[in-house]
Amino acid sequence: MVIKDDHFIQLLDLEHIISDLNPESTEEMWQTTVRAEKNYTALIADDSPTIRLMLKKNLHIANFSTHIVNNGEEALVYLKQTAQRAADEGRAISEFVDIVISDIEMPQLDGFTLTKNIKEDPRLKHLPVILYSSIITDELRHKGESVKADYQVSKPDLNKMAEMAIRLIERTDT
Repeated sequence: MVIKDDHFIQLLDLEHIISDLNPESTEEMWQTTVRAEKNYTALIADDSPTIRLMLKKNLHIANFSTHIVNNGEEALVYLKQTAQRAADEGRAISEFVDIVISDIEMPQLDGFTLTKNIKEDPRLKHLPVILYSSIITDELRHKGESVKADYQVSKPDLNKMAEMAIRLIERTDT
């Protein structure tokens, strides 16, 4: 439940409902076939506990460590604190976070606004960002491109997510 403009808004975890209706499909969704040669760290921002768990398991199989937050606001706070820590220690942000994977529709701060803030911050702008949603329409894709998202994918294609995360990180490393 979220309070917005003095109104209570009930948020449904659609992915959880689907996984309850068909548990076998959920198991199949986090069985990735890709694995990074070295360990990377992903920051995951999603308000769905089910998707957070699926992403964590999928990325763990693909050789990722994860830091998980509930929304874009928490992600941005974490990134700014991490960027400051990296600067204080004379290190690159990529030594702490290699990629940001964010849902589009979240309370407090949506994925588009999060991505825009990341790409406008000189300390963070080189971090690759993957946006995902239940449905990526032409309008959503255009909006993602306008905020400079590096890649956009529809849920629940988690194998493609892991594959693209590895590609984007390795492209950034070169």
